[in-house]
Amino acid sequence: MIVEQISKRFKKKILQINLEDINFKWEFEDFFQILNINNFITMMQHQLKISYNFTQEQDIREKIIKIREFLTQMVDEIKDYKINLNQITILDNLMHMIYMEIKEIINEGLIKYLFFEKIHFTVEYNQVIYDTDDYFKLKLMEFKENVNNHFEIFIKSFKNKQINDNFVF
Repeated sequence: MIVEQISKRFKKKILQINLEDINFKWEFEDFFQILNINNFITMMQHQLKISYNFTQEQDIREKIIKIREFLTQMVDEIKDYKINLNQITILDNLMHMIYMEIKEIINEGLIKYLFFEKIHFTVEYNQVIYDTDDYFKLKLMEFKENVNNHFEIFIKSFKNKQINDNFVF
């Protein structure tokens, strides 16, 4: 399928974010798995110099699974569209924007959540103070809204391209 072909260019990259003078690194696995949960937990434990207990690891797993489930749902919707070769650019743009949103939710959502959870501090975001769990929920909601907005643009572009391609002078 075209979606899988395009998503292959988003594989196996070490990504990083600098937060409070700590350089966090994580490995983007692929477009559908996002990251290897066990490797991510190990990397975060090492970088934060902490050991997570079972409950904390489950919490991280659940957050990643929520992101994965939403992306799977979104990709399934994308696959419902019959995309011609002349529309691949539109799909490629959508996949690129979703990839950018994935990086954002991991870097600014999950890693920031883990950092502030470790130091037992609240998070200030847009001049509002959030508990770490509420902050992650907000970032997850923003992630979903942003991806949905990109999808809506895709649908509009896709339909416009179809109309233009079918238009006969």
